[in-house]
Amino acid sequence: MMLQKASFLLGFLSNLGLVVAYRDEGNERSALTMKSNANQRERQQQLFLDAFAGEEDVEQEDGELITSVTEEDTLCQDVEGRATCAFIVLNSLPSVPIKGLATYEQRNLWNLMRLRNSKVKLLFLTSQAIPQDIRNYHESLVPGGDLEGRLKYWDAESEGVPDMKDGKHTPLATKINELPDDRFRAFMDMLQEFLHGTEKAFVKDFLHTPLEEGLFKSIDDFGLRPAPKLIACPVAAST
Repeated sequence: MMLQKASFLLGFLSNLGLVVAYRDEGNERSALTMKSNANQRERQQQLFLDAFAGEEDVEQEDGELITSVTEEDTLCQDVEGRATCAFIVLNSLPSVPIKGLATYEQRNLWNLMRLRNSKVKLLFLTSQAIPQDIRNYHESLVPGGDLEGRLKYWDAESEGVPDMKDGKHTPLATKINELPDDRFRAFMDMLQEFLHGTEKAFVKDFLHTPLEEGLFKSIDDFGLRPAPKLIACPVAAST
């Protein structure tokens, strides 16, 4: 998982223009504009990293602390049958005053490759809806392409939950936990329906702080069957 997070952060920095290979194609840009853009990118990067620096790991006695993709691949070895092992991917990002974090939720679509194993089904939870063309592209990369009944998306945006609050992105874990009672129950019912027919289930977070821990406890208290285990990502791995 450390490799995943390093790749994620490298991609983040790359998108901000901090890791760039410039090609001179005759386009002139003023030194002043380049300096201004670089300063803006540096400020955005620092905002993102500062958000991580303020987070603390939560001890999870019952969680599955997985540190590599290879370890995750072993979690479904002892089940039989199609779509009998479920992964719920919680894309909960830190609270930062940066727009466009949906891009970084979408980076985690690499998790769809888990579906190359026909035993696996996957629920991808995001703050914002993922455009259909982006879904189609990532789904086309899954070997075999047999995804019917094994892949589901859910996003807070479609539930009418705004992404920004007080000028900052609201972590997905907070958005779900603060849903009105009837809509929270509907969310849990959706999870239970998704888990129907499975023997094992895992909740996988991107960042494990008290916010994500609180949501996991809410899921655990609801009594889903099978009871999902936690694949907790330490803050150090996220950064």
